[in-house]
Amino acid sequence: MSVVTFLRNKPLMLLPPLAGTISGILFLQQGGFGAGHGKFDPLLMVFGFPGNLLSMGLPLPEWYFHSELVYVVLVPMLINTGLVWSVYLALEWRRSSRSKTRN
Repeated sequence: MSVVTFLRNKPLMLLPPLAGTISGILFLQQGGFGAGHGKFDPLLMVFGFPGNLLSMGLPLPEWYFHSELVYVVLVPMLINTGLVWSVYLALEWRRSSRSKTRN
């Protein structure tokens, strides 16, 4: 199965990267993160949820905090993508194990 066919059949898999892309565009349009006071800060938090909350609890290296784009947009997008893919793989695994037990 090609990647295009897979994504055409599973469009929800594109939501985290799409939200991250929109978040990145808003971040750059705003000129950075405004510590909650910027024009698009609430949208940046909504598009990064729950990845932005999960990334706050991680022990991260110091270089992580040098760029706001990394910790406001990129890392939450990667965490959210990982969460969506993990749920998808878990559901597929469960579905395949159920079909094997029925046969």
